[in-house]
Amino acid sequence: MNTSTGEKNVEVVDTGIDETENLNHSEEILILETLGKEYGGSDPHISRLTLESPNSPDFIEGFYFDDANLVFQIKGDTVKARQVLEDASGSSKFKLEKIDGNKYSQKELNIICEELNEKFRKLENNSVKRNMSSWGVGSDHVYIKLMVNTPQKRGEFLKEVMYSPAFRFEGREFPVINEMVGVSDTLGISIRPEYPVFSTESYQIKFMLDNQSGSDIIYGDMYFITFEDENGIWREYPRGGIVHAIGYIVENNTQAELKASLYPDVFPGKPGRYRYFNDVRVDGKGILLMVEFRLSSDENELKAAKKTVLPKS
Repeated sequence: MNTSTGEKNVEVVDTGIDETENLNHSEEILILETLGKEYGGSDPHISRLTLESPNSPDFIEGFYFDDANLVFQIKGDTVKARQVLEDASGSSKFKLEKIDGNKYSQKELNIICEELNEKFRKLENNSVKRNMSSWGVGSDHVYIKLMVNTPQKRGEFLKEVMYSPAFRFEGREFPVINEMVGVSDTLGISIRPEYPVFSTESYQIKFMLDNQSGSDIIYGDMYFITFEDENGIWREYPRGGIVHAIGYIVENNTQAELKASLYPDVFPGKPGRYRYFNDVRVDGKGILLMVEFRLSSDENELKAAKKTVLPKS
């Protein structure tokens, strides 16, 4: 059976600029656009001020949004800096923050973040690397989001990747309770695991999505997994990486193969019950699909597990 039959990519959403940000900071965004034209040189692709704008004044060490306020980080005379920026932008709706060594500037944070990027590129593909979900520059720090944010995992990162006082770690230390439920078979749409049981050592598992609904269905790469702990409480399995907003169409009378990642070297999965969730849409209606599976370390049980066979279209 060709599980890719009927499945096609329908959209890629670039979420580079947050439209909510534009609505909340319309006047401040206009200031950045005006300064971008003033200091951007001859490059027509530069629409806003950046720290790389070729003609930007040397006194600008960075800028960021603090709630509703646009804040420029300034080195040196703030009175003179305000006059220059007001004349260039035609607005006074911004704040100034003097950089005096007690706080990291955006320029300094960008340098630290670029060093982190380089360390990541050279890092061996191990559990420390896989535990890094995302990172970037905040207003006064470099944030690092870990799938599992425990003292041990933070220590491993600082030892094997990089140390900086500018780092601020984010992410959950303990799996949160998530007792959500969905459906595995409804309106001609069904989902089943490739096998009823997978190894606790699995890095990737698969699910079979069957569409007999009479309509096309759409699903994406956004999914989550829950597991039942030793007390019978369902908790959310840690998620890793950045999920891209890509949608796929599964035509009627066809199947698709869905994949999910596990991270046994980051968060060892214990034998037991697990659930996979994916939100699909059919005729404009959202349906939360859920399918249950198990993880096991019993070799005999794993060998005896039979592969799912879907009916022919």
